[in-house]
Amino acid sequence: MKTGHHRGALRSVRRWAALCTLFALCCQGAAQNSPRRRVFVLGIGSVRLAVIERLVRQGRMPSFARLLKEGALAPELLNVYPNKSHTPWISAASGAPAGAHGVFSMMKSDSGRPPYRQDLLGRLRQAEYLWEAAERQGKLPILLNWPDAWPSKLKRGTQIGGASLSVNGTFYAGEANAYRGPIHRFALGADEIFSTEAGEGLSPIQVVPAAESAARATGSGAGAAIRVELACRDSDREIARKPVLWLVAPESGGPLRVYAEGNWTKPAATVEIGRWTDRIDLQVETGGGPVAAAVRLKLLAFDAARRRAKLYATPVSAIRDGRVAPAGAAPELAGLKSFPIPTPVFLSAYSAQWLDPASQGELLAMNGDWHIDALRLLLRRPFDLFVFHDNDVDWAEHAVSVNVRNGVSREACERLVDDAYADLDRRVGAILAALPPKTTILVMSQHGIVSPWEVRPAPSVAAVLERAGLLVRAGDAIDYDKSVAFPAAEGGLIHVQPKNPASPEQRATRERNVEAALVALSSATEGAAKQRAFTVVLRWEDAAPFGIFGAPQADIIALRPAATGGIHGACWPLAAGGESTLKGFYLFWGPAARTGWREARPAWPEDLAPTAAHLLGIAPPADSSGAVLHRMIR
Repeated sequence: MKTGHHRGALRSVRRWAALCTLFALCCQGAAQNSPRRRVFVLGIGSVRLAVIERLVRQGRMPSFARLLKEGALAPELLNVYPNKSHTPWISAASGAPAGAHGVFSMMKSDSGRPPYRQDLLGRLRQAEYLWEAAERQGKLPILLNWPDAWPSKLKRGTQIGGASLSVNGTFYAGEANAYRGPIHRFALGADEIFSTEAGEGLSPIQVVPAAESAARATGSGAGAAIRVELACRDSDREIARKPVLWLVAPESGGPLRVYAEGNWTKPAATVEIGRWTDRIDLQVETGGGPVAAAVRLKLLAFDAARRRAKLYATPVSAIRDGRVAPAGAAPELAGLKSFPIPTPVFLSAYSAQWLDPASQGELLAMNGDWHIDALRLLLRRPFDLFVFHDNDVDWAEHAVSVNVRNGVSREACERLVDDAYADLDRRVGAILAALPPKTTILVMSQHGIVSPWEVRPAPSVAAVLERAGLLVRAGDAIDYDKSVAFPAAEGGLIHVQPKNPASPEQRATRERNVEAALVALSSATEGAAKQRAFTVVLRWEDAAPFGIFGAPQADIIALRPAATGGIHGACWPLAAGGESTLKGFYLFWGPAARTGWREARPAWPEDLAPTAAHLLGIAPPADSSGAVLHRMIR
């Protein structure tokens, strides 16, 4: 009986094992035949939910209207510190707060004093990214333009761009106490306004008789000609020879013909006042050989009789260059008729700040055209995870700040921003049309923005410390050797001397200086109402609730009310006036998203990576501590 009992039990175990194997094979077959679980992550810089909702009501954002109606919204995304782009994008991609991934500031200096270093922040981060974790677990990722993702560590996936906030942008180190701005590997030349009239931000040109110039080779006779030498510079290669274009106006009037110097048989394009040329293809001679590039021109003004002209040249964008991993992984992008415009041209270091807002909006639309064309091609490829970052609204908002300083009306500025939002909706509509079936979209805005007309003046950190006798100036510059407390490049971080005390006396001095700086900043007020200039002032070691921990990068943090922190910065709380806010949001749509859900609870940037990983059926990135947003998915 005992032996028979064991044999019967053994047969039962074998039958159970066989059933389990059959069940596993059935599940495996079902999994192989089931639709692929895909996730599309869309990061959008500086988008305000209130503006979207207003434009949805006006019928100007139909794609977002659909997402809001059919998806799940979390309007309380709290980017705790800092409310600047790089830190939350790294948090979103890694699932880790700033204290874990280590990137608090765009400008780096161990001592807090100049020179400040601006590097590829992807090199500085100390956390695994979502796409790296996905690839490690057998998933296939594609990245387009996600900030601070370069250098790429992908082995099977595809990455285009990702050094900074523009396609293939990169930052370099400044040797002086100055923000020198980005140099774009995709852009061989800075944008430029050429004019026969002298003025700030204008490069000189002349209108000359065509018959007395090199353009006589076109046979234009008594017409007029303009020679345009395109400014070219590149961070990686020496430019051997600048491209030169000639605009030739026929004596009989009509459109101007554009020729590349030396190629007089056929015009490269034609142009009229107020119109853009089509893409003009060029060969730029560099130290590394010829580079295929392209440019577009807009004729702003022209009077042949009075020999006056004014025109704008977009950055000279390299077509087959840039950060792509693996090298040559996206050859189809080189054949596109559109090409990327590095959107930071709107910052103060660039000539596009002097364009009228309508022309700036057209530049953004050109960049959007390239994104749409690139997305349509890339979405045909197999993928499990697609990650795309769109920053055009952010740059429109930054352009508005420059325009306000230049005297442009608020109405024109608001029109530029609204048009940029509507153009964003056009790109989202293209994504929805091109997405494979059963793909879930996770939309995130990392922070909002404060419109310039909502910003209130407030004393700077340096001014407060100077009044307290803790900061000393030598002329207009800070005397760092004599100052006992001073701000870093970004004012929310404050350093205190002596930095590395070596004796009990120095440690006691340092403690007194820290306490004095805390008191000065905490008690500072602004305006007739004596409102506090800083709402949060903490030692570094006390700032963990704001995501600040790990190796100290400063001694004190000081956060302002949103309305006094510029258009975005080191702020708390995050609300401001009108439609201005520094809160971000999540908006999920697709088969895995809850329909019509509005999440009242707060969320954080580091919740994106674990939520995407959960939908992909993989473990989150190794350093992730964010939460899966279960209430927004099904």
